[in-house]
Amino acid sequence: MTEQTAAKFNHPYKVDDYVVYRRSGVCRIVDIRRENFSSLGEKEYYVMKALCDERSKFYVPADLDVVEHCIRRVLSPDEVKTAIARAESLDDRWDDDSDTRTANFGRILAGGSSAEALWVLKALSLYKKKLKGENKKFYDSDSKLLNEAERIVTEEFSFVLGIKREDVIPYILSCIDGNNAAGNMIF
Repeated sequence: MTEQTAAKFNHPYKVDDYVVYRRSGVCRIVDIRRENFSSLGEKEYYVMKALCDERSKFYVPADLDVVEHCIRRVLSPDEVKTAIARAESLDDRWDDDSDTRTANFGRILAGGSSAEALWVLKALSLYKKKLKGENKKFYDSDSKLLNEAERIVTEEFSFVLGIKREDVIPYILSCIDGNNAAGNMIF
């Protein structure tokens, strides 16, 4: 679809825009087109490819309610710094019950907020460190969430900042005020 056609349909995003799609991370919109998938009828779809796997392809309805809840634009470098600062001030949503924590953290990660994903990353990293010091096992469910939170944060931040993924955590730590400190934000 051309940019002119995309504008005609009032799509908030256009071909070649980079967006964050739910838990799939940073994606590039490669097309906007009408498709008829089974009983859904013909609809407009964003066709997206994940940055981390160009072979992947997502067809996401371009309906406004879907777009508002599932897709967001990537952050700017200034917004990355704001997300880091905001993650430090978010309310503690820790739950000692593993099943409840898994469900809650899964919802947080699906919500698409980088600051909240960073908070999950921080909370689980601190918990893992605490358990290690007590010679206790880190739950597999927590490990999966920790890995997902790290992937979400490092993928978007590295893309936006133009740095390597392995440099994202040191960058985050360098942005945290010394008073609030690296003692609280440990990965």
